[in-house]
Amino acid sequence: DLIPRPFFETRYNGRMDWSINSKNSAYVSYSSQGNNSLNDQSDGTGDLTNGNFTTNQLLVANFTLNTVISPTTVNTFTAGYQYWNNLIASNISAPLVTFPSASFGTNTNVPQQSFQRKWQFRDDISKTIGKHTLKAGVDYIWNPVEGGFFEFSSTLEIDFAANPSVILNDPKDYPQKFATPGAVVSMAQANGNPYFLVATKQLGLYLQDDWKISPRLTV
Repeated sequence: DLIPRPFFETRYNGRMDWSINSKNSAYVSYSSQGNNSLNDQSDGTGDLTNGNFTTNQLLVANFTLNTVISPTTVNTFTAGYQYWNNLIASNISAPLVTFPSASFGTNTNVPQQSFQRKWQFRDDISKTIGKHTLKAGVDYIWNPVEGGFFEFSSTLEIDFAANPSVILNDPKDYPQKFATPGAVVSMAQANGNPYFLVATKQLGLYLQDDWKISPRLTV
């Protein structure tokens, strides 16, 4: 049987520009992207119990102010916000049973989640002096919320050495069928706390010189 893998996505984008005066202009932009899908973690041997659902949500908002300080000097200030959330999970929590050619039960890759809230403030200034264009800037990023989890092998995994058709029809090697010692070759389950939540800050500075040596060469 085929495993369905539908994918649905919704996007919204908007931008508003404002010419404040002859030396100042600004714009505000907003983007939203959300999608959901089914069974992207499924392999070629599992049934629907081995599937999953995935959801993603991304929001980005931005404000930019451009200022002409002088005929040779321009400044750009940007403030931005971003939210991101990714969840891969299952509606089923049951032991995973595997055979060489088939499997059923909760996928080992679920559940897992990553999420982030980010603020960014950046200022760039550019000044032209003769054949030189000097650029400098500062970039500050604050992530007040950044975290997630990955519960790998969240349920018991039971691995059989042979397919059910062999176990049920081979009285020599499997006299007690599924209860035959050695029919199960391995069992595993992970434990511990997989969650993390941190807050981070980043600061970047730069200084740049674009030197136009000739009309055809800039270094």
